[in-house]
Amino acid sequence: MHCSLRCLLPILLFVTAAGSQAQSGKAFFKEGEKLRAAQEFEQALEKYSFAIRTEPEMIKAYQARAEVYGSLGKLVERASDLAQAARLDKGEPDNAVAAARAYFDMDSARVAAEFCDQAILVSPKNQEALMLLAKACLRTGELDRASNAADEALAVKATTDTYFIHGVVRTATRDYKTAEFDLPRCWNGITCTNPPTWRPPKCSWPCMNSIQVPR
Repeated sequence: MHCSLRCLLPILLFVTAAGSQAQSGKAFFKEGEKLRAAQEFEQALEKYSFAIRTEPEMIKAYQARAEVYGSLGKLVERASDLAQAARLDKGEPDNAVAAARAYFDMDSARVAAEFCDQAILVSPKNQEALMLLAKACLRTGELDRASNAADEALAVKATTDTYFIHGVVRTATRDYKTAEFDLPRCWNGITCTNPPTWRPPKCSWPCMNSIQVPR
């Protein structure tokens, strides 16, 4: 009797494993979506991970798992999943931009710049990628690259954001004349009461705090 049970156990385990593997990645993904909607994040992570193991190239599973990691404050894991999504579909610039922003938010400016380059290679006029590249290069001290990216972003479309980035880059490169032209054009888009008159090169305006200008 005991021998029969011992003989049957491997078969039962095999059948159970086979049944688990038979479930498609899409089915696991749908279960993960339901769990995420219910804010059962740990269980959702498990289902998304099953989906990825079953279908390693399922981009939306990486993206969904990244969102859950973000909700849990796991920024390294979030960035890693967004990076994998970007690598799996290099023809989609939005995926690369999402990965770039995730790494930029973790102060990994060099990695962020690499993903910006990936996005720009596919979409040369991608304004978000160009602006993020400018900021990343400011952080790494690559002022020539930052200047070129800021120029291209402004050329795509003149907005309060592109004028602001352009002005900050010009301040970093000590082109104060251009910065003096750019920055007043962004006041309406930035929360900054009573904007001061131009004061290069050490700016203490509240609206400048979001970007680090290399000395």
